[in-house]
Amino acid sequence: MALDETYLDAWLAQLEMLSFYEVLGVDVAVRHDTLVLAYHRFCASFHPDAHRGRTAGFRAKISRIFLRGNEAFRVLDDPSLRARYDEGLRRGEVVPRVSLVPTAGSTTRLAAPKRWEELVNSPAAREFARRAEALAKAGDVKQARLQLDLARSMDGGNPALTELLATLTAKK
Repeated sequence: MALDETYLDAWLAQLEMLSFYEVLGVDVAVRHDTLVLAYHRFCASFHPDAHRGRTAGFRAKISRIFLRGNEAFRVLDDPSLRARYDEGLRRGEVVPRVSLVPTAGSTTRLAAPKRWEELVNSPAAREFARRAEALAKAGDVKQARLQLDLARSMDGGNPALTELLATLTAKK
């Protein structure tokens, strides 16, 4: 299916109101193997690397949708996170925020992933994120920012990496 701006705008208009199950197009009782297949279908449509020739605005929209789908898969694929998420659905929360990456307006958050490379979508950017994290832990914030900026640029301006970069910049 060829994606166009109208289709992306429709997705974005409802993205924050969709459950993780709806984002991936699966049933609440989905099994792991079916979840993985659904995630691969989702990635085939929305992975930013598949839209490199598009405008920056188009890629920004694709990235927002992809990050939400990535978050959905990571929560639904982890039994403990999924249980927490499902409990939120049972309590009647419209979209429970069991987020791996802090987002604006989130009230319930888990810690960010243990490794920064887990935030990266592009395999080429993973090593830069890994180096950035090691440098930050060693106290070399300046070099960590450089490595993280490289990872972010290689990963299509990844919002999660942008947020990390802002945090490191604030630590000057």
